Amino acid sequence: MHVPSDTFESGAYGIALPRELETVMAVGAVAIFLGTVGLCSLPLLAEPVISEYLGRGGVIADRGLINTWGLISSNAGCVLAVALALAGMGLLRFRPWARSLMLAWAWASIALGVAGIYFHVLMLSVATSGQGTPSFCTRVFGLAEWLAWAFGALFAFIVIWALTRPGVKQAFERGRAIR
Repeated sequence: MHVPSDTFESGAYGIALPRELETVMAVGAVAIFLGTVGLCSLPLLAEPVISEYLGRGGVIADRGLINTWGLISSNAGCVLAVALALAGMGLLRFRPWARSLMLAWAWASIALGVAGIYFHVLMLSVATSGQGTPSFCTRVFGLAEWLAWAFGALFAFIVIWALTRPGVKQAFERGRAIR
């Protein structure tokens, strides 16, 4: 029996899927994992930023541009983590709304990353200009945010590539992987 090159050999319990749909399922699984990690870690990042912004715990409130960005970024990250986990679950079941949500997540993550890089370059220019040092939270979480934006942007580009392939849109319109 000849198996086309774009499918895999299935066992007795599976059905051969085109490679592009296998990629969608892998993206869904990774999205669930990353969304869950984000939901577990981002609130830990958001709390000190909110405290510093509001001036709780004996800290002088810092509502400058950089800390405002930290507040927006950490809370947007929490919202995006929820969207990522939900979209990943929907991708595994080929739900039409999941494809739309995942593509929206990807573009929002890229925008958040670009804005984040701008604000971190701004933070570095403030730190090296003699105007003073950025706040504690901004300094401590800087590397973690850079890494999150870099991996988030990389995964976002993979998502856009995987979900805009020719057979993928038809599979989501059908609401299932196979006919």
